[in-house]
Amino acid sequence: MSPETRARCRIPWRAIVLSRPMWAINISLLTFDYGMYMLMTNGPEFLNEVFDQDVMQTGLYLALPYLAMWIVTTLAGLLLGMSWVKDRFSFTVQRKLVNTVGSIIPAGFLIWTGFAATATQAVAFITVSAGLSGMQMLGAGVNHLDLAPKYADVLMGFSNTCASLGGILAPYLTSALTTDKTAHEWQRVFILTSSLVVVGSMVYLFLGSGQKQWWADGVPAPSPDGDVDTQPLTNSSRSPYVDVEREEDEVLKEPL
Repeated sequence: MSPETRARCRIPWRAIVLSRPMWAINISLLTFDYGMYMLMTNGPEFLNEVFDQDVMQTGLYLALPYLAMWIVTTLAGLLLGMSWVKDRFSFTVQRKLVNTVGSIIPAGFLIWTGFAATATQAVAFITVSAGLSGMQMLGAGVNHLDLAPKYADVLMGFSNTCASLGGILAPYLTSALTTDKTAHEWQRVFILTSSLVVVGSMVYLFLGSGQKQWWADGVPAPSPDGDVDTQPLTNSSRSPYVDVEREEDEVLKEPL
């Protein structure tokens, strides 16, 4: 893309907001954040009220899930980087696979957490759930780079804004559901959280994409004379406004 063309392109806000793959990311990350913030803010409270564990001690125990998440994310990233994986699976399949595994299995462990018989069991279930959920960071978490590399920072800001709602809602809903602070109420909390995670996973599975979007190279800003190129879309995977590869090929074919 020439400097002149790049300067005249503007962020395709309308296309971004109406993009189904973009909303698949937003919803998936919103439910992911809901689950993580619920564990982060209410996990010690759960262990204290149900198993009578000291809050300071439970804080130390609940550092384990984040260590597990770091390990799982690192290993999964190395696996996806192997050539045999990249040769056999498209980006769309890779993103959906790790996102689904990192949602469905952790959701099951969240439910088991609510029915744990001991504090040790509960911490173990939380650790496995949070650890495996780190795989979502290799799915929806980095999907912005696939959809529109040029605007990945914009897409990340958009999805993080949506996902932050999960951090707002999680403590509020948890508090509203645990007024009597009983084990039964906490079971409902974990079932609700698990259900939301599964819903987010299913939305991403059916609507997500690892393909570059047609609006990924931007839309043209009006020229000084007010004209805007509005040529029809001929290929859904390429921008109707800027064909970078064709432009580069033409430059290479020019005589020296």
